[in-house]
Amino acid sequence: MENTKTKGTLSLHIAICDDNAADRRQLERLLGRESEKRARDTGVFYIDSYGNTNAALQSPQLYDAFFIDMVSDPADGASLALRLLAAGVVVPVVLCVSSIDYRRTLPEKARLSGQEKKLQHICYLDKPVKAAELSSLLDLCVSKKSMRTGTVELRGEQQTRYVPEDDILYASAAGCHIHVFLRDGSTMEIPGRIENFYMQLSSFTHYAAVSSRTFVNIIHIKRLTPFRVEMQDGSVHRTSPLWVRDIKTALRQCEREL
Repeated sequence: MENTKTKGTLSLHIAICDDNAADRRQLERLLGRESEKRARDTGVFYIDSYGNTNAALQSPQLYDAFFIDMVSDPADGASLALRLLAAGVVVPVVLCVSSIDYRRTLPEKARLSGQEKKLQHICYLDKPVKAAELSSLLDLCVSKKSMRTGTVELRGEQQTRYVPEDDILYASAAGCHIHVFLRDGSTMEIPGRIENFYMQLSSFTHYAAVSSRTFVNIIHIKRLTPFRVEMQDGSVHRTSPLWVRDIKTALRQCEREL
């Protein structure tokens, strides 16, 4: 019997970002052939094609891989790749080398923007694209997806970040916004209601509400009493025995996972 769960999990959502229409269509055909070959194994590929950088940046969290070659726009392929990395993209970003030698230009742009450490997500593919080289890169993309843990989208009014579950310490309501406090000491303000945001994170197991206005990441709790939750960063949040009961249930579940 086919393992449909594995197939669904490892189907790839791929974005092609290329301002050369002929090259874009050719890559679509090659990816379509690979999708047909892999349909009974890891699952089909879902492909979206874009001819400009702004369209590609609308919903980057949807994709498991990017294939990029932008040469006619001032914001070339290397710039687009760095913008994706800055937004928190952690999937393979494949720069397709044609008239711009991204192997040479990208490291310098990454150095100037302070993103050298993120270049482990970058791959290169020479044009014209060879089917064997493309297939090898797709193997890598499938492997990366199989190992990747889910990330949380933090979509602010000026910035969007994608962070691992345990990078969030806690989040609190602040009027029509939510303040999200992160392990690296930074914060993000995102629009919306705290209860809606908490519901969106229901697939993650490390979050528990401590009141109607705040939820915390339970692995970062330092001390828990019937009326207080003290976090490892020193912050303290008021709670009540009713909320503490659910927090303790979440802690027991987390212990079983370890």
